Amino acid sequence: MLQQKQKQQLQLRRSDGSVSEKFFDNLRRPLNVNNNDGVLRNKMKAHHRDLKSKRERNEPLCESDRNTVHMNTPTEEYDPPFFVEIRCKSIADYEQQQGRIPIRLQTCVHGMLRCVQNYKDQHFSRRRIGSHSWHPYTIPNVPSSCECMWPVDKYGHQEL
Repeated sequence: MLQQKQKQQLQLRRSDGSVSEKFFDNLRRPLNVNNNDGVLRNKMKAHHRDLKSKRERNEPLCESDRNTVHMNTPTEEYDPPFFVEIRCKSIADYEQQQGRIPIRLQTCVHGMLRCVQNYKDQHFSRRRIGSHSWHPYTIPNVPSSCECMWPVDKYGHQEL
C-alpha cells in the first residue's frame, strides 16, 4: 500500500512538471510562431503603411515667396548659417517693385479671409573667423509666414 501511494505521488509530481512545461511551451509558442513566420512583423508593416497613406496633408491657403538668406561672410561665421524668409505674395511683389505698385489685398477662401504676413525675431550665434567664442545675435522682424486669417474688422470676433 505504501509503495502504491509513493508511485501515485511520483506520478503526480511528474505530471505537474509536464503540465508546467506545457504551460511554458504555450507561452513561448506564439512568440516563436510570429518571429519565425514573420506574420506579426508583416502585420505591423502593413499597419504603418496604412497610417502613412491616411496621414493628413495640408496645403497653404495663401500664396507666398520663400527666400533663403545665407549669413556667413568672409569675416564672420553664423550658427545656423542661413534662415528662410517667407513673404505673402502681395508683399513680395510690392517689395520687388520697390513700392512703385500699391500693395494689393491678398485674400483666401474665395475672398472671405485675409492673408496676413507674420514676423518673428531670428536668433543666431556668431563669431569672428578664427575666434573661439560665440556671441548671440538677433535679427528683428524677419518675415516668417503668410497665414489665412479671420478679418475681425469685417466679421467681428469669432467665438469658438
